[in-house]
Amino acid sequence: MIFDSLYMAKRLHISWRADIIADAIRRAVAPRAVFDIGCATGDIALGLLRRGTHTFGVDNSLAAGQLLPDAWFVECDLAAPLAEQWITRSGEWIVPKAELVVLLEVLPILDLVDRPRVLANAIACSRKWLLVNRLYDEEEQGLRENGWEPAADATQTMRDSLEPWHTKQAVKALYRTGTFWRRSGCAA
Repeated sequence: MIFDSLYMAKRLHISWRADIIADAIRRAVAPRAVFDIGCATGDIALGLLRRGTHTFGVDNSLAAGQLLPDAWFVECDLAAPLAEQWITRSGEWIVPKAELVVLLEVLPILDLVDRPRVLANAIACSRKWLLVNRLYDEEEQGLRENGWEPAADATQTMRDSLEPWHTKQAVKALYRTGTFWRRSGCAA
């Protein structure tokens, strides 16, 4: 998918939805630091930033992060190894480590070559939580084998928070089907 200015213009009118999703994420896991990989327009990251959560977003399109402040967005190849990139617009090199890594916007549109690379980057960046959707069975198995477990309690809390908006189609299925995974040994 190409995130050009026309696509971004269509998305701008729905950025209010970010507040609903940000509130649901905060109720579920109360993260202090979030890294949104494939952040698209940055609406979730911006919603979290407005609530005082330290948030950083990356996407493969400079137009994608147009809503985020410069210091909180990087354009990059999402599937490339972390050590080879992720330099901010001001030239600062970063490899974010966050309590929560979000992969809601990007996984459904990735091809079979890039998916495992992006997922590996997410795992490398997360200290405690992943928020993903539409994992393949083998991806779920891989997470389990590498010390991750589904966090049904956090997932249910987020879905309950989104339920009032479900009937109004305000929150698309992409977010309602998100699932939290917790690194084994990390307390809720």
